[in-house]
Amino acid sequence: FLRDSLYLYNKAILWTPEDVVLDDAGVLTLTGAGAMPDFETGDDQPWSLDRASVFSVVGEVGITSIGSHAFDLCKKLTSVSLPGVASVGESAFNYCTALTTVSLPEAVTIGNSAFVGCSAMTFVSLPKATNIGEQAFDFCTQLATISIPNVTHIGGWSFDGCSNLTTVYADNVAIIGMAAFQNCTSLAHLYSNTAAPTINDSYVFFHVPGTAVLHLPASCQGSTWNYWPGNYSYDR
Repeated sequence: FLRDSLYLYNKAILWTPEDVVLDDAGVLTLTGAGAMPDFETGDDQPWSLDRASVFSVVGEVGITSIGSHAFDLCKKLTSVSLPGVASVGESAFNYCTALTTVSLPEAVTIGNSAFVGCSAMTFVSLPKATNIGEQAFDFCTQLATISIPNVTHIGGWSFDGCSNLTTVYADNVAIIGMAAFQNCTSLAHLYSNTAAPTINDSYVFFHVPGTAVLHLPASCQGSTWNYWPGNYSYDR
């Protein structure tokens, strides 16, 4: 059932029944080519009836994007490796509450609510990403470290409620949206090379501790960020 329905839905992007396999260990392997379609809800994926058996998703470099709601509510999914994916759609991994490991080395765009409620995730590294959508990591309550060195735009509420987040590397951020780091009550260090990103919302760092340190280059000496509640160190 899983193979046949996926083939019928995705035949336009050259996937065949043999391109999608869910094995007995719960590894969903995707070897097709092209962009995955978007799904309307978390119940529309061809594998929705099998999602309680999906523990890992592995894709080859031919897959270029993950569709909206693709793995929504796969609550036993623990790891994702998609080395060729450039974009992750809206709510793609919505409330995958067991997800701890994500490898997306080529991802450029992370859609709105892509990982919202992934409460087991501890570390995110997106080396090529440039845009983080609204609520992308909202309430990822175990997330401790974020490395997004090439991101220029952080959407509103992106990390809202990430209560264990301690360290953020956002070297080139230019725009930070509404309440992006609201309720990040453990934030201790934010590293950036940007002297004055666009920040127009007073809630962007709401409930970030006053002891948090914003690390900027020596060349930014004297620069300040709107609404930053903590200290500055010009030591980068």
